[in-house]
Amino acid sequence: MWSHGGKWLVGADVTLQKWGRLDYPSYDAVTKSYVLKDGLLKDRYRVTAGVDYVPNDVSRRSFIYRTHYRLGAGFATPYYNINGKEGPKELSVSGGFGIPLQNAWNNRSTLNISAQWTRSSAKDLITENTFRINIGLTFNERWFAKWKVD
Repeated sequence: MWSHGGKWLVGADVTLQKWGRLDYPSYDAVTKSYVLKDGLLKDRYRVTAGVDYVPNDVSRRSFIYRTHYRLGAGFATPYYNINGKEGPKELSVSGGFGIPLQNAWNNRSTLNISAQWTRSSAKDLITENTFRINIGLTFNERWFAKWKVD
């Protein structure tokens, strides 16, 4: 994660899931039972990156200056095979914003709204497009803090 001047946040994440070493049960028609086989799964890689921009986080003029604008993208490889072919790879893009909710009592909560498009596709197999709209509310207020008595 990299931060610049309290306005920009740029981050990236790389994930490796070691599925290739896992022995997975598979039905054996000769013995008519399940046996553990290796090589049915493979390692999964995932790369994501994102940007968050806020014009002026401490501005008192307008909530538009305190709104966080976000953009992200990701790519993932599958960890499984389908009929001997590699499973679907995922490509995703998302964008959204975080609207600050502020009044006399409340100054840290945020309404987050975002949209995400994901494409899962494999050669000679299925291609799937998914579009999501996400709405979330983050409460970061003092009344969630534990009271202390002297």
